[in-house]
Amino acid sequence: MGWKRSILSSGGRHTLLRIVGEAIPIYTLSCFKLPDTLLTEIHSMLSQFWWGQKGAERRMVWIKWDTMTRPKKDGGLWIKDLRAQNLALLGKQYWRLMKYPNSTLSRILKAKYFRYTDFLHAEIGSVPSWGWRSVLEGRKVIEKGLLWKIGSGTNIRIFHDPWLPPPVPFNVPQNALTIPPDLQVYYVNGVTKS
Repeated sequence: MGWKRSILSSGGRHTLLRIVGEAIPIYTLSCFKLPDTLLTEIHSMLSQFWWGQKGAERRMVWIKWDTMTRPKKDGGLWIKDLRAQNLALLGKQYWRLMKYPNSTLSRILKAKYFRYTDFLHAEIGSVPSWGWRSVLEGRKVIEKGLLWKIGSGTNIRIFHDPWLPPPVPFNVPQNALTIPPDLQVYYVNGVTKS
């Protein structure tokens, strides 16, 4: 906030927002789930810097934060939404802990929170730390796209585990159903007739 808006062009403000404003909380975002109030406050500070507000001074905000986080081709400024980035980074931490179960942190968490089960079925436990709660928030993100590789199928709980991909809507374009009259083929009792 110490930077003067008058000496920076809009491109300079945008670069400063992306390089400094988004980079400062990265480590914290990758370790802990930040409260929504804190993320809203950070978004507010970034927005105030973009629009040139200082202290109690009020300036007109021409577009809302959700629009600022959209890609440039969609009319936004491509500034990262820190809530989505927080969940993505926590999902990455969860994946890393699950993929490397012999790492020091994985073994510590297993000994403290889920001694008799695996990472996928771990419960929150009694008196969980904020870090463990945050890792479990990352699990919610990973579970949305997680599938089993079936193999022999001996370990799959068919009614509980996601062993099939989610249904994909199959939309046939209308023009794909239109066949020119001279190319129409009919099937009558298993015999092809044109």
